[in-house]
Parts: sequence; structure tokens; C-alpha cells
Amino acid sequence: MKKLAQDKSSTSFFSKLCKRLPKAVGGLTFSLLAFTAASASAEPMKVQGRQLLDACGKPFVVRGVEQILGRELPPGNDWLGAIDEISETGANAVRIIASVNTLSLSDIDEVLTLVGQRDMVAFFDPLNGGTSYLARADVKAMLAKHESYLILDAYGEPQLDDREKFRRDAKEALRQVRAMGYRVPLTVTANQFGRDLPSILQFGREILDSDPLRNSFLGWQAYWATNGYYQGRYGMSLTQAIDAIVASGLPIQMGLDRVTDGPTSIADFGTLMTGAQANNIGWLWWDWYNPYGTDNNLSRNGTATSLTATGNTVVNTHPASISRTSRLACSDSTPSGRVVSINVGGEATDAFAADSSFTGGNLAPVRNVAVDRSGVAGAAPESVYQTERWGAMTYTVGGFAPNSQHSVKLHFAEVWLTSAGQRRFNVSINGQRVLSNYDIIAAAGGARRAKVETFNATANSSGQIVIDFARGTADEPKVSGIVIQ
Repeated sequence: MKKLAQDKSSTSFFSKLCKRLPKAVGGLTFSLLAFTAASASAEPMKVQGRQLLDACGKPFVVRGVEQILGRELPPGNDWLGAIDEISETGANAVRIIASVNTLSLSDIDEVLTLVGQRDMVAFFDPLNGGTSYLARADVKAMLAKHESYLILDAYGEPQLDDREKFRRDAKEALRQVRAMGYRVPLTVTANQFGRDLPSILQFGREILDSDPLRNSFLGWQAYWATNGYYQGRYGMSLTQAIDAIVASGLPIQMGLDRVTDGPTSIADFGTLMTGAQANNIGWLWWDWYNPYGTDNNLSRNGTATSLTATGNTVVNTHPASISRTSRLACSDSTPSGRVVSINVGGEATDAFAADSSFTGGNLAPVRNVAVDRSGVAGAAPESVYQTERWGAMTYTVGGFAPNSQHSVKLHFAEVWLTSAGQRRFNVSINGQRVLSNYDIIAAAGGARRAKVETFNATANSSGQIVIDFARGTADEPKVSGIVIQ
């Protein structure tokens, strides 16, 4: 096992949290040395509207993984080592499904302590224990030491497809766990093994209101394969499901994987990751490493240096990957090197994700013409300039730290019109006008030539970059690519 005292950073979650505490309370002076993982002085995380807030009151969007702790680990049951390896990916949360028949109370205490030291948030589900385990006095005392970064599963995947029973049981589970004295956020997972998104859209508000502390959120296991079974059953595509979550105003988090029900049912998890990033929806991946079921593993052997092909996508290369979007608890910054790239009006290509995050506008057909990119440093692939969205529209890209600083690059090429003056439009970023009566042909020096305009921008208080395109003195606005970093 790796040593528990081995710190990755001198600015751990606890040191950042201590800076927020008063220096003297009741004549007692708090110091960093005195405030350890065993302290329950900090407030727990909170659910506010659709948002989860960390213990410092900052918006926290879960980008994490799930891991069974028990026999389903590399040889030696190196539980602390597993947490360290997950932390190396930049994940900001880990759902610990702890076999209480295998791990002792002190084992779980050590694991949760290390999660906090790595500035991550812990979801805790006592496998084979349930609410009777959570009701034990020794368990409550142990978990209270970690409550500033702890979330409890009050009602996991229901092994049934009965919405009325789900509705009753979920509300009762929240009441039972609160009666035990827990203050931390609680989770309730949807009907039908978590797949039934409409069940939480329909009953979610009623279920959440049954929590006396109003500090719970909902879970949807988004294991809807491309075979269309769940899409047909529940009457919505994955994109429509994301839209429904946002429209509901409910705090809903997703579970993601690659292979869903059956050996060949493949999920379009990339579309879900893109939609989650655009709308500040948290997600957990099932799972990090399981030697008994490798289809969805992110790691080949439990280490961060040996990722599967899926793992490399989820952790590194997808525009909404963990390494590009995860923000640790009580941190003011997004990961270094994070880039959000959108192929406006088109499909995913190279580092550019498929078109997303927009409201309004019109999709133009692909214009298969040659585009001169020679005069642009850092030009996008030619296919990006051959697609576009036009008309009055807004792109809202979230998941950044509130008030953080970013570079916004807008990629243009006029592939329809031929002369300067035929198109003039305006662009604003977070309410500030950055382009007035912009003429692509005039700026690029001709038609069918790429042009990139770069601006500095500050994310709003919700961690969003909002780009508005409005009509100017001629024709309609348009854009082909957006890059934010």
C-alpha cells in the first residue's frame, strides 16, 4: 500500500479549507497542523438549484469514476494505491463501493482520508451493508470525520421497474438516512436499475422535497446503447435527454459507460460527455478497474499509466475529458491545458467536438469547397470551415471556474458569399461587444479564406462563456468553429 501521509500537493483540500475558517473561535486558535482529516468543523457540501457546491461554496461539477473496493482489485487489494492512481488522472470524485465484508472500518477510514487529501470528493456506498451499516454508531462517527467532502448513496439502483414503488421507497430512504443524523448530500438513483430518466423527471421534485435538509440530488444511469431500446422506450434521444434534464431544473447527475446491457450494446458516451460539459452536469464512469468485467474499464491494470482505449478517450482526448474539464474541490482553476473546441454545424473531427451548446441559429449544409488556411496560425481542419451555423444564436459553454480567465477563438470563412460588404454582423462575449459589423471577407482578405479572431474573456458567476451572434447591417451572422481555453 502507498503511504497515507504521501501528499501530492502542499495546497491540499484541508489547507485551502482552513484558510476559510476564523482564526479564533471561543478562545481556541485553529492552525493547519491542528485541522486534520479527523476534524468535522467544516460544513458539508450543498445542493443549490441544479448545482452541487463544494465545502468552500464553489460550484462543483463531478468528473469522476466508480471503483469497487474488495476483491475486485489488483493483487494485494491495494485500496489506497487505487485511490492514488485515480487521482493521477485529474478526476475530482470517486464513488467508493466498499465491500464491508472485506474492508474493516479503519480500512474505509483510511481510504476516505486519502480521497480528501487528494482534493477529491467521495461518494460512499457500503456494498452488502445498506442502511443498517450506515445506522451503526461507529460508522456514523467515522463518516462524520469526512463530511466536508462526502456524499452518501441513500437509494442506489433499484432492482425493479415500478415507478410508484420507486417513488415511495426513494422518499422513505431519504427520511431514514436523515433520521440517522447525516448532513451530507444524499443521492437517489432512477427507477429500473437507474435507466428510467422519466421517473426522476416526473417524481424528482417530490422526492427531493422529502429530504428534511433539502440537500439531495438525483442519478440517471445513462446506459442507453445505440441500439435504440431505451430511446424508444422513453421517447427521447440522448441529446433530448440532456435537454430534458436542463429544462427540469432538477439536480441530476449521470452514470456513464461504454458497454451497457448485453455484450454488444455500445453506448454513445461521447455525446453524453459533450452535453454534460455544455450544461454543467456531473458524471461518474463505471468503472476504473475490475478484473472480472473489463468491457468498461478505464485502466488495464489499475494504474493511470496503462489506460484502455476507452480510458484514454475519457481521461485525455475527448474535448470533455477528465483531464480537460475536471476541477478539484475548493479550487479556483480549471486544469491547465483544458480546451473546449466545437465544430460549429458539423460532426466531431480531430480535436473538435460535434456542434453543441447552442440555442437559435440555423444549420447550413456542408460546403465542399477549398478553403485557404495558409494565412492563419493554428488554423482548424478544412472541414471545420466548410460547416457553419448562421442567424441570431447563442453559444453557452459551461464547466469553468466562476470568474476565471480564458481565451476565446472564433473561426470564420466565407464560403457562400463573394464580396466584402455582403455580410456584416455583431458578436458579444458575456455581454461585452467584441465585433461590430464584422465582415469576414474584408477581415480575411477574400472569400474562402480562413480567419481566426481571438479575445480574452472572463467566465461569468456560473462558470460559463456565453457568445452571442446578432445581425448587423447586412445579411446574417455565422461562425464555423469555437475554441475556448
